[in-house]
Amino acid sequence: MRQLWQRRLRRHLTQQGRYLRLVFNDQFTIVLFVILGAALYGYAQFVRGMSATVSGWLPWIVVVLVALSVRVGQVATMFTDADANFLLPRAAGMGDYLLAAMRYSLVLPVVATVLLCVAAWPVLSVSWHVGTAAIVCLAVTGALVQYGDLMLQTNALLLDQPAQLPHRVSLVLLMGLSVYATQFPVYWFPVVAAAVMDVVFRVWLQQRLQNGQVNFLLAAQNENARMQRVYRVYSMFTDVPGLRATIKRRRWLDGFLRRGARKQARTWDYLYLRGFIRRPEYGNLFIRLTVLAVVLMCLSTVAWTSMAIGLVAMYLTAIQIVPLTTQYREVVFAHLYPLPATARIAALQRLLLCLLLIQTLVFTVTGWLTVGSMAAGLSLLAGVLLAVLVVGWYVPRYSRRHLQW
Repeated sequence: MRQLWQRRLRRHLTQQGRYLRLVFNDQFTIVLFVILGAALYGYAQFVRGMSATVSGWLPWIVVVLVALSVRVGQVATMFTDADANFLLPRAAGMGDYLLAAMRYSLVLPVVATVLLCVAAWPVLSVSWHVGTAAIVCLAVTGALVQYGDLMLQTNALLLDQPAQLPHRVSLVLLMGLSVYATQFPVYWFPVVAAAVMDVVFRVWLQQRLQNGQVNFLLAAQNENARMQRVYRVYSMFTDVPGLRATIKRRRWLDGFLRRGARKQARTWDYLYLRGFIRRPEYGNLFIRLTVLAVVLMCLSTVAWTSMAIGLVAMYLTAIQIVPLTTQYREVVFAHLYPLPATARIAALQRLLLCLLLIQTLVFTVTGWLTVGSMAAGLSLLAGVLLAVLVVGWYVPRYSRRHLQW
């Protein structure tokens, strides 16, 4: 079983490395470092200028965020649907496999929790006068709590598993209590409580792995759902063949589809707008990126940072919406439409230009409300230039390279 896990882990890391190289390309990495530096600078300025009112309620938000960070981790089992048939005879001997998967899955949630604790340190230091030792104990408690949560998730993959909701809720409460305890001399107590709880969970898990059998159907279902969430993140930067699309009817948007639907010249406009509205990897992505950029712009106090956030969101939107041009490439009847080949590209250009201009308007209003009218004017100009450049140069090049007539 250990050899099976190692083979699957190597294959998984190879596949993820290919996607990560596409995501963290040179241009995006530079932009990411610039935005990260500006965000840290803005965060430092915000902490220095915190008023007494803000310092009274902000630590409680930190308590909630750190407590909810317990649910970040998920066991990466690498199980597939075929394992329910081929590994069924070994369902009672998967203990080493699951323990190896749990150890591998521990890295990301522990790193995320520790970074969140470090990020919360300035706020807690100003509000509750928290020292270094208390933050170290908080980070250690976070790592132990994440370990306990992964053990509970591993135990849930076995047949006849008992109810675990009370245990997982207790971990969330313990994490929130550990943040609150940093302002008192007993800040070390949550570390001891988390360590004792982990010992109990580990003994319980060992007994369950020796006597229990793996529920391969549930494990494969959870793994597929986990990978779909990862693929959706990758799809914001590049095409992901493994992403399963789900079509959702949005009746309240049917009015947009009826406009010009009976005109022959607007055939591709109707099809692309229909695909954009109903496919979550396009419509939902546009909404998520716009809302996320607005939130980040509201938190930013630097004009050029606010403009950079808006441009990055528009760039990510454009490179994700452009693959919509290939959605109907495999439909045979689409090649029989009595329309010129350029009509398809022009329809996508009109749709993408409209979306980018909507984002430009939203980001301009946000910048005007947060950093001033001058910065909003520059954001408007930069957004329009980016939209024209993407629509006029990138879309035709992408379409000619990926469309086959």
